[in-house]
Amino acid sequence: MVSCLGKMTFVALSVGTILGSVGFGTPNWALFDAGKGKLGLWQTCEEALGKLDCDAGTLFDDEDWFKGTKGLSILGILGLLISLVTLLVYMCVPLANTYDVIKCGLVTLAFIGGGFLLVSTIIFGSKLPEAYELSWSYGVVVVGSFLGLLAGLISCFEVRSS
Repeated sequence: MVSCLGKMTFVALSVGTILGSVGFGTPNWALFDAGKGKLGLWQTCEEALGKLDCDAGTLFDDEDWFKGTKGLSILGILGLLISLVTLLVYMCVPLANTYDVIKCGLVTLAFIGGGFLLVSTIIFGSKLPEAYELSWSYGVVVVGSFLGLLAGLISCFEVRSS
C-alpha cells in the first residue's frame, strides 16, 4: 500500500516533470519587439505580416550563459524523469522499498532535477538583455523546478517514515 506521502510525491513529481518539459520545449521563454517576437531555448519566432515565422536557433546560441541554460535544463528534465521512474518502481514493486539505494536515488534525483532546472532559469533570467521580457514558458519551468524540489522534500519524509 502506498502512503499518503508517496502519493503526494508522485503528484508533485509528475506535474513538475510535465511542466518542466512543456516549458523546456516551447518558444516562449522571453518576448521582444513589443510581444511580436518570441524566444525559446531552441527557436526564435517573429510575427511578420500577420504570420508567425519560426526559425531554429536564437541570437544567443553562441553565448556561454545560453549554452549553460540549455545544458542545465536538459540535465534537470532528465533528473526529474529518472526520479519519476524510480518513484514508480518504488511504489509498484513490493521489494523495491526495502532497498536503500532506490530510496536515496529517488530523493537525490528529485533534488538534482529540480535544482538544475531552477539554476537554469536563474541564469536565463539574470543574463537576458533588458530589451526582452520573460514570458510564460519561463514561469512554467520555474514552477516545475519548485515542484521537483518539493517532491524531493516530501520523498525525504516518505523515506524516513518507511
